[in-house]
Amino acid sequence: MKNKLKRTLALVALMTGASAITAGVANADEGWYGRLDAGYSFDGHGEVFGTEFDLEDDWMGDVGFGYSFLNGFRAEGELAYRNNEVDLIFQEAEVWSLMGNLFYDFNRDGQFRPYLGAGVGYGQVNFWDEGDSSWAWQAMAGVGIALSERTTLDIGIRHFVIPELEMDLDGTQDVEYVHDAVTVGIRHQFGAAAGPPPPPPPP
Repeated sequence: MKNKLKRTLALVALMTGASAITAGVANADEGWYGRLDAGYSFDGHGEVFGTEFDLEDDWMGDVGFGYSFLNGFRAEGELAYRNNEVDLIFQEAEVWSLMGNLFYDFNRDGQFRPYLGAGVGYGQVNFWDEGDSSWAWQAMAGVGIALSERTTLDIGIRHFVIPELEMDLDGTQDVEYVHDAVTVGIRHQFGAAAGPPPPPPPP
């Protein structure tokens, strides 16, 4: 498990380092964008009955819609879905989440653009015929690779947590859900913000 995380971090670090020496296609500076990601978990766990359990690696997906600002920040809303089998008991943990995310993009004039992000929101977990929802948070890091003026390939990792769940599993139990994944997706900027109107013609 630790080796998987080390390899993933090494890949992101390598691509991030390349941004210092690489320049390329410039994206639109400011405007609305949408993105679509697919991911695969490399680590996940939870705790119930005072015992920690592991989540089997599996796929996830998310969609986001937001606004990219001239100063490097991006703000967005995100809907995500995760489904993992819990080891030993062969039950699936199905999770939906709705998050508000804030990102900062570095090296905005280069082709390789590393970023950091954080998000807060709400998550719903269905497990063992029981379900509960609670607040959630996540941290993200990765690199965007400009494919054209408006389209970016996005490669990242994310750490997602729902820390406070209560489920009726042989009595009310406190449950924590943690999910780590590598994601690959496409981000498309729809257009730059409208500029100021032209000055009036001279008299």
